[in-house]
Amino acid sequence: MQHIARLGVAAITAAFAIVAMAMMWSPAGPHEPWQRAAIGTAATIGAILALCWLVAWPTLIQSRLYVLAGNACIAAACLTQSDPLAGLTGCYAFVVLGVYIALMHCAKATSYNIAVSLGVAAILAARVNERGGDIILAVCETAILALFCIGAPIALQTMMHVMASDIVRSDRDTLTGLLNRHGFYHHTHRLIDRSVAANSGHLSITMIDLDNFKQVNDTYGHSAGDKALIDVGDTLRRHSSPNAVVARVGGEEFLIAELWTPAEAAPGVQLCDAVADTPHEVTASMGTSSMPVAQLNRRNRTLLIDQLIAQADSAMYAAKIAGGNHHQDHNGRALAPAARQTTPRHVAIHGGVATQAPSWTMSEAHGQTA
Repeated sequence: MQHIARLGVAAITAAFAIVAMAMMWSPAGPHEPWQRAAIGTAATIGAILALCWLVAWPTLIQSRLYVLAGNACIAAACLTQSDPLAGLTGCYAFVVLGVYIALMHCAKATSYNIAVSLGVAAILAARVNERGGDIILAVCETAILALFCIGAPIALQTMMHVMASDIVRSDRDTLTGLLNRHGFYHHTHRLIDRSVAANSGHLSITMIDLDNFKQVNDTYGHSAGDKALIDVGDTLRRHSSPNAVVARVGGEEFLIAELWTPAEAAPGVQLCDAVADTPHEVTASMGTSSMPVAQLNRRNRTLLIDQLIAQADSAMYAAKIAGGNHHQDHNGRALAPAARQTTPRHVAIHGGVATQAPSWTMSEAHGQTA
């Protein structure tokens, strides 16, 4: 999409340069040498800007320079026409530049473009009046130009705001306010993008499934079940790291993606106890899987995320087989048996079959794998 947008801006900029050069052969175009030199310079700058867009997407500073240069070139091309009405027609190029500014920059840049366009239009309208031309036509053209220069950016910004709000809502679970499955993938990709530059750490994904949640609905009603889901979602959000992506992806299923390093405590080690402490008589089975971030900087990133989710789901299933209220990783290590369990169990996964074995602490696990 960015590639198409870049080519589009390059094509529009090149079209401006071509039109500016073509006006040099029009009776309404520039006649004086200085006018022809000015419009030739504007066309040359336009061609250079178009070439820059063809090469690469600009940085913020380069984009600001593009706006300033484009604004100046349009003003020069309009003011150097021998027929001021032709110059007024050329002022509509400010509208196109204004749309770009509304998409890429702030309100100050939009206001600057409006001020320059109306200033140039006012000068050209005054020239029409001085030469005894059709001042009514000049005033009408200036008014329509003002309408487009002011109205187009406002309409575009309003539309973008509405679309952004819809996108945000489409990424959210309506009950808990957490992300939904679509939002989970979107925000996890963004989380990875922010960490790829550092090229360190792991992406950890935890699958959470509430134990015997159906009993809550059957015993206390669906409104109580909804309240439990809301409180569990809030608990997961509060007990996860600040960079974590927390989502509800099913009836009583949740996913958490977060960044961590092996030197840190395993992510989510307190989540079992945190869920059990909610006032709804629910516990959770949890499974975690992780992968170095460097391995996710590939085109098949979504497939790798799916793989992590599948591994975390397998670990969660083994934790549930162990009796629930249990958290373990895909390698078979018990990350956090609940403190209220008197006989915590470690469940390893061998060939897709869950088997019970004595559990060990996280530090012991690190010691055995060292």
